[in-house]
Amino acid sequence: WLSAPLGVVKAMITPGRVSFYNKLENNYFDGSFEYLSKLLGTELDFKKVQNLLLGEALYDLRDEKYQVSVNSSTYELKPVKTLDLFKTFFTVHPGNFRLASQQISQPLQRRLLEIRYKDYQEKSNKIVPNNVGILAIDNDQRNVIDIEYRNIEFNTKVSFPYKIPSGYEKIVLN
Repeated sequence: WLSAPLGVVKAMITPGRVSFYNKLENNYFDGSFEYLSKLLGTELDFKKVQNLLLGEALYDLRDEKYQVSVNSSTYELKPVKTLDLFKTFFTVHPGNFRLASQQISQPLQRRLLEIRYKDYQEKSNKIVPNNVGILAIDNDQRNVIDIEYRNIEFNTKVSFPYKIPSGYEKIVLN
């Protein structure tokens, strides 16, 4: 469950669906992960969205072999075997070995998804990002999302009022 300041946007993401409403634009979405996939330009499911929000790699890094190099402040991981249609790139903070950024690009479709993690905090014996910056480019369309965590709780029973207000326009995917 996510809520923007002043409750302008509220979202609920479960393994089966994505639902959110936006008070500024009087619209809502309630459906599959197709909306987020289209917004960010890469195929997403619950596990990938959870990884994105918690500072984990969208794809299992153990599935590929990587060349590792060191730049001034991070380790850079580039796949040994590059694909023409799909490219990945990761940077890792050397102090805590957590992601500093991850990029997924599809050059032929002119798509780029870049996620940056500025710093991390420890909550409930887990290391999680303080801030997540997301840039999604699809041809000439640009989406920028900045997330700052103010409160994070794990494995807690939650009870919150989440109801899409009446009169809001449903977002329909084309």
